[in-house]
Amino acid sequence: MNTRRIVLFVLQVVCCAVLAPLSAQNWLETLRGQAIVDSIVPHMDAKPTEESQQYRSYMIYYHQPLEHANPQGEQFQLRALLTVNPSQDVTSAVNHMYIGGYAIESEALVNPNGDFADAQGSSSDEIAHRYNANFLQPEYRYFAQSAPADCWNKMGLLRSEEAADDFHALITALKTVFHGKWAISGTSKGGIATVAQFTFHPEDADVFVPYVAPIFDSYCDTTMQQYWMQNGWTEEWRELYLSYQQYMLYNRETIFPVYYKLTVGAGAVTQAKLDSAYHGYLMSVASFGFDDRSTGLSQDKLQTTLNENATVLGQVGLLDYTDTVCAYMAMNANLSLAEFPRWLDTLRNNPGYTPREQEDPSKPYYYQAKAELGYYDFRFNLLVHPGDEALATQLNQQYLVLGPIIEFGMPFNLAQPYSPTLYYQMTTAVQNASKPILFIYGEDDPWTGKAISAPCIDGIHSRLFILPQQNHTARFTKPTDPEQSGAITDVLDAVLGTTQGVEVVESRKSKVESRKVLINGQFIIIRNNEKYTITGKKL
Repeated sequence: MNTRRIVLFVLQVVCCAVLAPLSAQNWLETLRGQAIVDSIVPHMDAKPTEESQQYRSYMIYYHQPLEHANPQGEQFQLRALLTVNPSQDVTSAVNHMYIGGYAIESEALVNPNGDFADAQGSSSDEIAHRYNANFLQPEYRYFAQSAPADCWNKMGLLRSEEAADDFHALITALKTVFHGKWAISGTSKGGIATVAQFTFHPEDADVFVPYVAPIFDSYCDTTMQQYWMQNGWTEEWRELYLSYQQYMLYNRETIFPVYYKLTVGAGAVTQAKLDSAYHGYLMSVASFGFDDRSTGLSQDKLQTTLNENATVLGQVGLLDYTDTVCAYMAMNANLSLAEFPRWLDTLRNNPGYTPREQEDPSKPYYYQAKAELGYYDFRFNLLVHPGDEALATQLNQQYLVLGPIIEFGMPFNLAQPYSPTLYYQMTTAVQNASKPILFIYGEDDPWTGKAISAPCIDGIHSRLFILPQQNHTARFTKPTDPEQSGAITDVLDAVLGTTQGVEVVESRKSKVESRKVLINGQFIIIRNNEKYTITGKKL
């Protein structure tokens, strides 16, 4: 009797192994066996919490050709962070790839499970949360550990199409084990990269969601500042920022040496360091307030910050903003002095201390902006009151004699011509979209001045959403406009299926009755008695 039970038990185990999806061990081993994958290692939380215990994160190291047209040439290694919920069948779950466009966020590296568990409602993972998806964060080529050796002498291969090929190879490998639907999203530079992925590899995902993506056709664009000035700025705000700019420019002889020490640190003074720091100083002055607007600095918050600053100044024995204080504000590119006392103590105790790395981790972005992504013009007249054209001309002649400030004094930028090729490739792809791409912007965000142009949007496959009372952190799970939030989730639900996750958007109930049916082995969406493919094409 016991022998019979054992035999039956063994048969049950064998049957389950045949019928059940890949186990956690099997999908990992299958993925590790992919040709491009070098290794996959568990990536644990430094400070695990009860909420983070339900997730598992892995760092994927994989290699790619530096130039995809030359696959036998130089190879380099990249990395991507994968977070899954092992309580579900990860092989059939929805998959969400979020492109940051830079290095992997430091918080995600320290506490990947906790960061994912606690960040519900952020634009980075709101799709993953809504659909309880496998969450993939790839690092962009040339950033942090995903850079080739001697990368500064190979900058010509830092291109969007090459990066899209990197991601395509990774997605193709992952699809051997992850068979569910795919969504790709990204924010800001990552939003541009999302559009690029849609352009070069539309087969990679079932839906694309670029957030707050500026689509430039120039590397010295003035449209964003014009939008910035016209949305939410008052006479008092303009006067405040203009007075700050004038002070920082007219007193640069005393402020700049402090700024130089803070940003460059100790060591021999070279002309290259001086040029780079001076351009950084001018950039901070010219764009002062831009980041504040991007992150939603309201007039009430502005007044609160100024009051808090007055208290901080009193704590350190100052009656007004000194050169050191202004240099600190330029270095941090915002108004707040909340961290100033602690920083000042550190500076006094460590005379050679510099809070910034001498090798700016954003330099690859500046190169790419100059080469193909575009950027906005920093000229001072765009923050000057319209009636002060004489002052604007004077400021530009005095302080921009070295050329457009996007150059930043970096030698590789100075020799790099801008090409609008990527702009035309992306806008053409969007105009001819045959599957959903949803552009999301915040109405109060200066970068919305360079939103995707209206002629590219057909309202069916390509759609544009500008969410009121939101900024560079715009997201549909913050329903400042339930109608638009609902329209976004209508599309996502139609493509990705029933929501399963813990993050459910509070938006209006869809007015469109939609259901998914299986006809002749193919899923079809039926909406208002009309049939569509799963990618949104009308049949």
